Amino acid sequence: MKIMYPEARVYEDPRLAEAQRGIWHTMTKEAIAKHFPFEAYRKNHEGLYHNRPLGGESWPDVELRIHSFLGTLHRDYGGKDVLIVAHGHWLILFRRLVERFSIEEALRMYGEAVAPNASVTIFGAGDRGRLAFKEVVTPWQIPNAAKPCRCPCHDQSSGPAAANSENCDCCSSQ
Repeated sequence: MKIMYPEARVYEDPRLAEAQRGIWHTMTKEAIAKHFPFEAYRKNHEGLYHNRPLGGESWPDVELRIHSFLGTLHRDYGGKDVLIVAHGHWLILFRRLVERFSIEEALRMYGEAVAPNASVTIFGAGDRGRLAFKEVVTPWQIPNAAKPCRCPCHDQSSGPAAANSENCDCCSSQ
């Protein structure tokens, strides 16, 4: 980031953290069913959205953090370009708040993994200055995307002196 945008302010905000899943994060479903059968029952009864596991957060808890973050984003960065790096589950809840869709839609998106790994979700200005979802781009799946050169002179083990060799078709054509 600092190489491409040296003037950019990089800030790590804990409100962008993925939901704390408590015992669901550290134990398998089988271990929870064995040691905490009531917790397994409670999760099934309350549902994924509303359940707050022991030591963890429910999705509404995460949405409170996102609401706070959105307020700061609007106050401090309104009208500016911002890059947000977050996990897919957090992003689903972010989109739910921005796009105002239902809990059922958020659960559907969660089940379908709508944010592929290493994808980029793009938002832009919408009605009355609100954020508006634009698209999800997965750079590593784009046809004809630039691919790294694999010629021997670019082998990092050869050191930087080997790069841009006059004998390399790839390098001499640049």
